[in-house]
Amino acid sequence: MKIKILSNELNSVVVKNPSSDVVSVQIWVRCGSIFEKEGEYGASHFIEHLLFKGTEKYGVGEIAKEMESLGGDLNAFTAKEYTCYYITLPSIHLKKGLATLKDLVFGPTFIKEDIDSEREVIVEEIRRYQDIPGSVASENFFDIHFKGHPYSRPILGFEDVIRNITREKIVDYYSRFYTASNSLLVICGNVSEPDVFRIVDELFGGLKSIAHKETKIPLAEQKIGQSCKIHNMDVNELTLIFGFPIPGLMHEDIPSLDILGLALGQGDSSRLVKTLRVEKGIVSSIGSYAYTPKYGGTFNISFTLDGMADKIDKKIENVFASIHEEIEKLKNDISDDEIEKAKTILLSDKVYEREKVETLASKLGHLISVTGGVEFEKTYFDGLRKTNRAQIIKVIDKYMNPANISISVVLPKNVKIDDKKLLDLFNNNFKAGNKKQTSSKEKTLRYRSKVSVVDSITGDNDYDFGSNIAIEKPELIKHKSGAKIIMRKMTSTPLVSIKILMPGGVLFEDETTNGLSNLVARTIAFGAENLSFSDIANIVDSTASNLTAFSGRNTIGFSADFMKPFFKDMLDITAKIILKPKFKQEFFDTEKKIIEDEIKSAEDNLGHYARLLLLKTMYRKYPYRFDLLGTIENVRRFKRADAMAFYKKLLAPDRMIFSVTGDFDKKEFMEWVDELLSKIDNPKEKIETLEQEPEQTENRITKFQKETKQAHIFVAYKTCGLRSKDKYVLSVIDSIFGGQSGRLFLDLRDKQSLAYTVAPIELYGPDTGYFGVYIASENNKADKAIEEIRKQFKKLRDENTIKEEIERAKNFVIGRNAISMQSFSEQATTMGFDEMFGDGYMTMLNYSESILSVTDKDIARIAKKYFKDRAENISIVSS
Repeated sequence: MKIKILSNELNSVVVKNPSSDVVSVQIWVRCGSIFEKEGEYGASHFIEHLLFKGTEKYGVGEIAKEMESLGGDLNAFTAKEYTCYYITLPSIHLKKGLATLKDLVFGPTFIKEDIDSEREVIVEEIRRYQDIPGSVASENFFDIHFKGHPYSRPILGFEDVIRNITREKIVDYYSRFYTASNSLLVICGNVSEPDVFRIVDELFGGLKSIAHKETKIPLAEQKIGQSCKIHNMDVNELTLIFGFPIPGLMHEDIPSLDILGLALGQGDSSRLVKTLRVEKGIVSSIGSYAYTPKYGGTFNISFTLDGMADKIDKKIENVFASIHEEIEKLKNDISDDEIEKAKTILLSDKVYEREKVETLASKLGHLISVTGGVEFEKTYFDGLRKTNRAQIIKVIDKYMNPANISISVVLPKNVKIDDKKLLDLFNNNFKAGNKKQTSSKEKTLRYRSKVSVVDSITGDNDYDFGSNIAIEKPELIKHKSGAKIIMRKMTSTPLVSIKILMPGGVLFEDETTNGLSNLVARTIAFGAENLSFSDIANIVDSTASNLTAFSGRNTIGFSADFMKPFFKDMLDITAKIILKPKFKQEFFDTEKKIIEDEIKSAEDNLGHYARLLLLKTMYRKYPYRFDLLGTIENVRRFKRADAMAFYKKLLAPDRMIFSVTGDFDKKEFMEWVDELLSKIDNPKEKIETLEQEPEQTENRITKFQKETKQAHIFVAYKTCGLRSKDKYVLSVIDSIFGGQSGRLFLDLRDKQSLAYTVAPIELYGPDTGYFGVYIASENNKADKAIEEIRKQFKKLRDENTIKEEIERAKNFVIGRNAISMQSFSEQATTMGFDEMFGDGYMTMLNYSESILSVTDKDIARIAKKYFKDRAENISIVSS
């Protein structure tokens, strides 16, 4: 890593990462919502939007078009303390990316008409978040917890300010913050450092050196007193957040608080998740973490549960009491192993962030923007390594004071709890020292690594990737059992990703078995062979690994992502889960109840629920009409024996695909696969032939009425399966519609201000798929939105697509694919699925050629083939 400050005080950072031909260019401006004054609330975020509207060189949409035509991904985000603009693109286009991003950030025109049209888009974005229970609960929490401090305000601002802020105020605000001395340039990728700094000098050296007047932000005063905020919505699930005031990021207690957050409520082996969700099943989700911006933070605990049940106050009381009990237990018996596990997880970020150039660039951008340099990272990790049991207990006693609690809750609209009642429920069950707790008697397998793996990787040369990197071509081995093993060795990062795929999912379910695949995936790791659930969770968390079973529409399987030194450990535990899962009864029954609650609350996620309705509308016979979770009736009826029998039916070597990518020993992996497959005894039960979907002969529409701020709409058509070459043409159409220079963004969002969110959607299975458009628009604009989407499909059918637009779309598809393929997990998944569904494991390497071969005639043919009259499917969730 090299750092250079230009003569105009622009700070620039370059990290060379030769692992892929991709580079991330990011400009960080210390301009976030905390710097806004009255009448400017939301200005930072508003400006982020407006910078994409054009410069003296580029008109509306032209910057995005330029970058997407080079295969780049251009975007931005605003936070409380900064705004970031970034492009990730092929390394060969670095100079063009730098020049374009510089023009976008430092050369806007702020045309009045563009400002006025974008007001509506931001108002739609505000409405979008007002439809999400978790976002509402979080925003209300910040309002009461940081009351009077700039942290209390939402980043998006307030609708009345957005509608009334003048161009003059916007330009003035921009001029105060968007200066070279108040900005940071971060570049990470396969680049030459001397060449990059030469280009940076050439492009950015001419920026005027304007002194930036620092805005003094006060420390968030340590909150005194209790407060709560209750919000009722048309939802089925309760969402509750409560938190205690803590210091800001650079305080010496933060490493201890981060460890506490992990030990208490992150990962399956954490106290709250293990006890309240897995064992007791009294919450559908729970977590804890230290939120630590620069000027003061909060230690939060949040949970969700079924809000429609009787005696909701008793349920909340039970959760509060159980949380308090776990905190007291932790004070009594937190072990050195538990602390080391948390340290490993926190330190492992240094390893995982190396996998993608944009992830590492973002880490550095945040670190320097907030703390002023990279030195704080060493201070933090030194503090982390020194943290012990006494310090954990100290921060619990020091900060978890019930007298200073803030509580925010979102309740179903018919549930009535007032402030006093909610605070009474908390106080009666959360009094400091009100119960003497004994240590937990459950014995969990202790796990200790034989090597100090993370410390060996996170030394002084954290950002030196070296030059001796091996990137091999994938290879396929056909096992004597019929299984297929795909391997690709890459040593750019000491990580390994394994995917084990089998045919399964809703594709192999019917009305009576719908939901079994999901239930199997959710319960299969509740113990295996000689390991309990706690043992498995402890080993996975102690190695900062990720090991999950999954099910989807077409497959069921296992996914393991971990650091290289834990290769043998993770292979061992994965084999035990595959071969001898326990489906432990008490956990099995608890998980069924949680799934039932999730089905009840599915409609709270409006976009997701609209998509479920789309599938039910589109498919009448084909299994894609089923919900992945199943039905309440089925889930209640399923027994442990049903899950075990269903899994055994699917587990057959000749239907299995093993796909592994990363830094691993091939011989060792093949020996493991040999031994694993030799122990699978499967009678090779026949999988029934699917009932095919009849041809659609009329348009279909499904509406679901619910109190919402926006209408959530899908308009879609059935298309092809994974084995069809038509999918490559549809991917190009996806990019013609999508992206910031695509038709949907430019027409429906930029020109007509119909939505903040509008995007193409596509899905492919072995035999069928669909392509469509999703939009979230104000309720009274729903009919207009549907009409405009129809026009887009008609235009694609009836008019020739210009070759320039097709070339932009093809390059954008290829670029996005290259960016996603930085991830070992994505590579392993893609190779596995391509082999399973007939394309072949090498398709990933030939993907660009397939996209480049698409022509304008192909676009016209596919549009007429699929986007036909009387073949339309629409689903709507709205008031």
